[in-house]
Amino acid sequence: MALLRMTRSIVSGSAALLMVSNLDFEPGDLDIYSPLSQEETVLSIASLRLGFDLKGTRIPRCYPSNAAISTVHRLEKGQKSMNIIIVDSEDPVAAIFHFHLTVVMNYLTAFGLYCAYPTLTLSDYGVANLSAVLRDTAVRTIAEVASKNIERGG
Repeated sequence: MALLRMTRSIVSGSAALLMVSNLDFEPGDLDIYSPLSQEETVLSIASLRLGFDLKGTRIPRCYPSNAAISTVHRLEKGQKSMNIIIVDSEDPVAAIFHFHLTVVMNYLTAFGLYCAYPTLTLSDYGVANLSAVLRDTAVRTIAEVASKNIERGG
């Protein structure tokens, strides 16, 4: 929580969904969204205080519908992994409302847990964010699709 408070970062993705839903699953990693001005501080805390090793950094071509994302850092510590997602803004929440479904528009700050669509999410429903979905379904060449899948690790 100190990392979130000191850097104004938030946790989102599957870890936040697990906290607000009735679903029973184990998140594959932790997604921390941080302001651009806090990039070095967050990476330093994750490495020096939490013991994570930086495994890779990439520009977010695999998030074409999320213009708020600037850079994604992948870190690992044994079997655990985290993504530090740098938002091109001082407010990391900006990235949350670019997500493709309302069911994943949840986040944890140092001060509380937020769910943008609690009635839908708690009922295990989500609505597509059409502006994000339509940008993600643009026509692509086979090479572009293959490259995107390789970048995502699939």
